[in-house]
Amino acid sequence: MNKGTLVDAVARRTGVTKSDTKLMIETVFEVMVEELEKGRSVIYPGFGTLHVGKIKPHERVNPATGEMEMRGGTRRVSFRSAGELKARMNPER
Repeated sequence: MNKGTLVDAVARRTGVTKSDTKLMIETVFEVMVEELEKGRSVIYPGFGTLHVGKIKPHERVNPATGEMEMRGGTRRVSFRSAGELKARMNPER
Protein backbone atom coordinates (compact mmCIF):
# COMPACT_ATOMS: atom_id res chain seq x y z
CA MET A 1 0.00 0.00 0.00
CA ASN A 2 1.33 3.42 -0.89
CA LYS A 3 0.23 6.90 0.16
CA GLY A 4 -2.39 7.22 -2.57
CA THR A 5 -4.05 3.89 -1.87
CA LEU A 6 -4.02 4.63 1.88
CA VAL A 7 -5.76 7.96 1.28
CA ASP A 8 -8.32 6.27 -0.99
CA ALA A 9 -9.07 3.50 1.52
CA VAL A 10 -9.47 5.88 4.48
CA ALA A 11 -11.60 8.29 2.44
CA ARG A 12 -13.93 5.45 1.36
CA ARG A 13 -14.32 4.14 4.93
CA THR A 14 -14.90 7.53 6.54
CA GLY A 15 -16.84 9.35 3.82
CA VAL A 16 -14.40 12.28 4.07
CA THR A 17 -13.07 13.86 0.86
CA LYS A 18 -9.75 12.63 -0.44
CA SER A 19 -8.14 16.05 -0.03
CA ASP A 20 -9.24 16.29 3.62
CA THR A 21 -8.19 12.69 4.24
CA LYS A 22 -4.76 13.34 2.72
CA LEU A 23 -4.31 16.40 4.95
CA MET A 24 -5.28 14.42 8.06
CA ILE A 25 -2.95 11.52 7.28
CA GLU A 26 -0.05 13.86 6.49
CA THR A 27 -0.70 15.71 9.75
CA VAL A 28 -0.69 12.48 11.76
CA PHE A 29 2.66 11.47 10.29
CA GLU A 30 4.06 14.99 10.78
CA VAL A 31 3.13 14.92 14.47
CA MET A 32 4.67 11.45 14.84
CA VAL A 33 7.94 12.57 13.22
CA GLU A 34 8.08 15.66 15.44
CA GLU A 35 7.75 13.47 18.54
CA LEU A 36 10.43 11.08 17.29
CA GLU A 37 12.75 14.03 16.58
CA LYS A 38 12.38 14.97 20.25
CA GLY A 39 13.43 11.45 21.22
CA ARG A 40 9.95 10.45 22.36
CA SER A 41 8.22 7.17 21.53
CA VAL A 42 4.96 7.04 19.61
CA ILE A 43 2.67 4.37 21.05
CA TYR A 44 -0.54 3.27 19.36
CA PRO A 45 -2.23 0.52 21.38
CA GLY A 46 -3.16 -2.50 19.31
CA PHE A 47 -0.75 -1.50 16.55
CA GLY A 48 2.69 -0.93 18.04
CA THR A 49 5.39 1.43 19.21
CA LEU A 50 7.85 3.55 17.25
CA HIS A 51 10.86 4.50 19.31
CA VAL A 52 14.20 6.19 18.81
CA GLY A 53 17.32 4.17 19.52
CA LYS A 54 20.87 5.40 19.72
CA ILE A 55 23.74 3.77 17.90
CA LYS A 56 26.98 4.18 19.83
CA PRO A 57 30.05 5.43 17.99
CA HIS A 58 32.16 2.52 16.78
CA GLU A 59 34.95 1.70 14.38
CA ARG A 60 34.17 0.01 11.11
CA VAL A 61 35.99 -0.99 7.96
CA ASN A 62 35.27 1.16 4.94
CA PRO A 63 34.54 -1.46 2.26
CA ALA A 64 35.79 0.79 -0.54
CA THR A 65 39.19 1.56 0.99
CA GLY A 66 39.67 -1.18 3.59
CA GLU A 67 40.58 1.49 6.16
CA MET A 68 39.16 1.72 9.67
CA GLU A 69 36.93 4.73 10.31
CA MET A 70 34.73 6.00 13.13
CA ARG A 71 31.03 5.74 12.65
CA GLY A 72 28.09 6.32 14.89
CA GLY A 73 26.56 8.70 17.26
CA THR A 74 23.43 8.31 15.16
CA ARG A 75 19.80 7.69 15.98
CA ARG A 76 17.43 5.26 14.32
CA VAL A 77 13.72 4.58 14.52
CA SER A 78 12.54 1.09 15.43
CA PHE A 79 9.08 -0.42 15.40
CA ARG A 80 7.80 -3.02 17.81
CA SER A 81 4.42 -4.46 16.93
CA ALA A 82 1.76 -4.85 19.59
CA GLY A 83 0.49 -8.25 20.63
CA GLU A 84 -2.87 -7.66 18.94
CA LEU A 85 -1.18 -6.93 15.60
CA LYS A 86 1.06 -10.00 15.95
CA ALA A 87 -2.01 -12.13 16.68
CA ARG A 88 -3.78 -10.86 13.56
CA MET A 89 -0.73 -11.60 11.43
CA ASN A 90 -0.45 -15.14 12.86
CA PRO A 91 -4.01 -16.31 13.60
CA GLU A 92 -3.02 -20.00 13.77
CA ARG A 93 -0.93 -19.46 16.90
